[in-house]
Amino acid sequence: MPVLLVSSPFFDQLELRRVSKIFVGLLLLSLVSVTFSPAVQAQSIDIGSGVLDNDKKDGPKWTRIDFDPLIAGDHSIRIISDISADVRFSVFRIEDAPSPNNRVRLGTSNSSATLAEWVGTLDLTERYYLGIWAASGSGSFNATIEAQALEIVS
Repeated sequence: MPVLLVSSPFFDQLELRRVSKIFVGLLLLSLVSVTFSPAVQAQSIDIGSGVLDNDKKDGPKWTRIDFDPLIAGDHSIRIISDISADVRFSVFRIEDAPSPNNRVRLGTSNSSATLAEWVGTLDLTERYYLGIWAASGSGSFNATIEAQALEIVS
């Protein structure tokens, strides 16, 4: 069966315009879907709790909590405490070395009456712990870790 092929500059230009419009449409659609992708909600995970007492009557003055990072990247570590205690903490990375060189302090929390927080970058291949102490007063505390929210790219 013979097939009639029509080729002319007019028909070639029409086909190119249609392909160009489809390509531009797909490009815009993918850009919109990436730009407006919802962020994964950051999840706060409990890593420890207890009671601390600066006078050592109702509990120890300080404690250690070992923890693992959630991702390789930025984290927030928070200590929420009773209003009767001023609780602070430092974040340490554990080193494979003899004491006293077996740790590196990464930072110390800011402090307030009920919330202490540290924000920094952690690596999944490293080990970490919190050194938590009561600067004054006595009360319970709860420690949490939260990774920075990640965006879904489709």
